[in-house]
Amino acid sequence: MIQSHGYEQTFLYFGLGQGIVVVVLSLFLAAPPPGYKERVMANIPPSVQSTRHQYTPREMLGTPVFYLMYVMFVLMAAGGLMATAQLAVIAKDFGVADTPVSILGLTLPALTFALSMDRILNGLTRPFFGWASVQIGRENTMFIAFVLEGAAILFLSDMARTRSCSFS
Repeated sequence: MIQSHGYEQTFLYFGLGQGIVVVVLSLFLAAPPPGYKERVMANIPPSVQSTRHQYTPREMLGTPVFYLMYVMFVLMAAGGLMATAQLAVIAKDFGVADTPVSILGLTLPALTFALSMDRILNGLTRPFFGWASVQIGRENTMFIAFVLEGAAILFLSDMARTRSCSFS
């Protein structure tokens, strides 16, 4: 659609479409039944439960943990956005942007496939790591997530150095 109608019209239509989907699905949202929080909290191990004290925004700004987490979130978001923004340039530099990739009967150019898989896996891993955080604690979950991310970056760096990608 970008090639036939331009990016402005494509973004407009896709933005309107996503907005309509969000509004329609929001009609199905409902408040949880009475006692829901107590039932959920009863199933979470005490070692994983957070404090019962609810901080006000002013109290939150007075804690060093807030600033540490804020810096971590900004760095993670910036890194992810920069990597995604440079994906097309990298794929074109390696000459693989238009290489056809077929998985499960779907064939797409490598760049389109990589961007699509990035969004799909992002959507799948967020609920998974939320669940893992409840099961094993947020520190352990973040450690695992960061180790996996570091391993993936090292793997991609090694592939870029050798300029070969063979999974056979």
